[in-house]
Amino acid sequence: MLSLAALGILKTSCVAYKSLLALMKYFVLPRKDLGQRYGRGSWALITGASDGLGKQYAHDFAQEGFNIVLVARNKAKLEAVAQEITDKFHVEVMTIIYDFSEL
Repeated sequence: MLSLAALGILKTSCVAYKSLLALMKYFVLPRKDLGQRYGRGSWALITGASDGLGKQYAHDFAQEGFNIVLVARNKAKLEAVAQEITDKFHVEVMTIIYDFSEL
């Protein structure tokens, strides 16, 4: 019975250690600089870029100096986002209008 308890403690300790490493990775350690890794002026492809998370990712990458390829279904929204990014961050922006659900 004692050996099963020891195995349980060991397993719990391993899970706690991995959880602590994950927390450190996301909240304590410095974030990687993608611009330094890939070079300023590189291209980032963002899908779902006309709304929500896709739009926010497009803004974040443009702020870091990346040129952006925006992909979405809605032409009007996508062109508005492209213009907004070009005016605000002065990077190149290409748009692709495509609905991947129609493959």
